[in-house]
Amino acid sequence: HFHGVELSVEDDYVAVAKGDRREEGVKANEIDPTEFVDSAIDVQWSCSVFTHMWTDSIINSLRSFNDMVSVEGHCVNTWLVVDDFAAYLLRCGRADRTLPFRINGALTSSEDNPLNITAYELSTVQEIYRDAGHEIVDILYGSWAGRDNGVIYQDIVISKVAASLHSKSH
Repeated sequence: HFHGVELSVEDDYVAVAKGDRREEGVKANEIDPTEFVDSAIDVQWSCSVFTHMWTDSIINSLRSFNDMVSVEGHCVNTWLVVDDFAAYLLRCGRADRTLPFRINGALTSSEDNPLNITAYELSTVQEIYRDAGHEIVDILYGSWAGRDNGVIYQDIVISKVAASLHSKSH
């Protein structure tokens, strides 16, 4: 569920794991978070949401934040970003998981339920943010791929809505 809205089974990795084949539900890329926010916000935060989504749904989510986040605001989202370091540790079996399958551009641990966990290569993450009209400010890499940095388990991507978009919508 997202804010009480039931997701379609193809976007709901929990339903897939439970064998729920319901007919109703909305696609993740149809959800509009602006319905739940009535004024500009300074920080948009999600934790382990993009880790269970396909790229088109992530782009849609980020785009929807463009009208919600203030000019000085930031978007802060956690997910698994596979940079050169993480790719090396995955190949060596030193990350805390294996991601042997590539489906819809995502690295995943399951062919049957790929949204159970998705990770994207850094170049794909950069493309997603660019396509959504965001500029990545920083990436704080988490411990999932063997980094001992005390930041967080997943990687944190901090972004700002591109200035050119703010000048058009605000």
